[in-house]
Amino acid sequence: MAQPTKRQYQFSPFGEAIHPWVNKPDTKFNDDGVYKMGLRVSGDDAIKLAAEIRAASEAYLEEVTAEMTPGERKKWTLYVPFKEEEDDNGNPTGAIVFDFKQNAKIKLKSGGIKEVKMNLVDGNGVASSKAIFGDSTVRTQFALRDIKMTSGKQAGVRLDFCGVQWTKLGTGSAGGGFGKVEGFEGPGEDTPSFGNASGGGATPSGDY
Repeated sequence: MAQPTKRQYQFSPFGEAIHPWVNKPDTKFNDDGVYKMGLRVSGDDAIKLAAEIRAASEAYLEEVTAEMTPGERKKWTLYVPFKEEEDDNGNPTGAIVFDFKQNAKIKLKSGGIKEVKMNLVDGNGVASSKAIFGDSTVRTQFALRDIKMTSGKQAGVRLDFCGVQWTKLGTGSAGGGFGKVEGFEGPGEDTPSFGNASGGGATPSGDY
């Protein structure tokens, strides 16, 4: 039987953050909390990333359904964590919105619980506690993770992310960002921590 596998971390292209919950996790539908963010990307970078994700999703769907009967295989559909953006009239805008998620608490195979803290840095690679609102210009550090949803008969990959780097902060609705506290002065954090494409210096998704 196909089993989900962990994959190597990499960087996304820079894009526009949509409804980011990265300063703190969203607990509305999950008491343990979920970090999540949409990332709107346009142009060749978006097309290239979507193709990579689709290929990985198709490969895992094939693996999941390889030993099924033809009739059973037809019931399964492909899951991809992105969609082509459309305007109010249903016309493509040319952008693709990628869906990144990460559980704030991970149940390990050993039985323990791992607390996840999102790694946030500025454009210099320096740790940052600033609120990341929608419309911010950001990129993520993420990995493709195989995911099988038996109840919905879907298989593909999820985009697990462990860090966000911003170069421009938006001023719109935070969707999880913290507001500024009057009179607060930053502690002068100076630890470079965005890591490299293999995940160094960041909090990985863990083994679960």
